[in-house]
Amino acid sequence: MNNYVNLILRSIIESITEFLPVSSTGHLFLFTSFFPFEVENGASFDDLFDIFIQSGAILSVLVLYRKFLFDKSIEAFQFVTKQNTDNTGLTFFINIALGSMPVLLIGFAFKSILDSIKASEFLLFILGFSWLAGGIAIVLVEKKLSKITDSDSNITEKLNFRQSIIIGTFQCVALIPGISRSAMTIITARLLGLSKKSAAEYSFFLAIPVLIAASLYK
Repeated sequence: MNNYVNLILRSIIESITEFLPVSSTGHLFLFTSFFPFEVENGASFDDLFDIFIQSGAILSVLVLYRKFLFDKSIEAFQFVTKQNTDNTGLTFFINIALGSMPVLLIGFAFKSILDSIKASEFLLFILGFSWLAGGIAIVLVEKKLSKITDSDSNITEKLNFRQSIIIGTFQCVALIPGISRSAMTIITARLLGLSKKSAAEYSFFLAIPVLIAASLYK
């Protein structure tokens, strides 16, 4: 396949799957297994390109939530400098940091093992099993919570440090190819009592430091 056609198709796959609980990385792995780039050192280039197009998804989050993030930054600064007593801005950023640390630490510590899984001859089986298990988990969780009245409360009003650590820990499961990062964070957040809106938003915000760190590392 022509490399320019290849990159366009990968970009389309990424844009459709990044914020759905279906594992954008898993879909890119699947595509790559059949249509790798025709370049020297192809495997490394495939990984590098896939990480960078995922960074584009982070820019969309920054644009979409630019006012919210700016306001929280101002609130955090004013609290630290004792200009006000509202700590919700600082708490928000601490929650993001706590939720991001586990997957960053585990990802870098076990990078060689994770790379070997990606290169495994059983990769397609792992992807298929992960997608099936993830889909079943989402259906079961939503069925379990369907009778609970949902609220539109903001994540800064609902989320605490303990919940952030738990969500961040379960996010590590998404290091397995085919396991959706957003699915793991949303499912865990929902089981901890967050609304659908709050769970989805927290998942979006957690993606920012995780994918930025992966991009800088690559």
